[in-house]
Amino acid sequence: IEELHNVKGTLIKSLNIGIDLNQLTDELISDLKALAFDQSVTGRTSLFFNVMDEANNLNIKLFARSKSINVSKPLIHYLEEQETEEILSFEVNK
Repeated sequence: IEELHNVKGTLIKSLNIGIDLNQLTDELISDLKALAFDQSVTGRTSLFFNVMDEANNLNIKLFARSKSINVSKPLIHYLEEQETEEILSFEVNK
């Protein structure tokens, strides 16, 4: 039996964030960077972005190849808030 905070890093393999191009702001990027790339903790989760441009019918999937992220409670809370406000969507292990 392992504690949840110990297995979270091994169970969450990927985080997929979907966002419309018009919702992508410098503030959103800064917030995500601060929450996901905590320098004190080595991340083990792959990060993917699915950027959609509905006006031009484009959909681009991006992968943060050189870095893995730390999935923390503050990050999940932030993503849930943004999803509630319909700024972005997110999925784990998809």
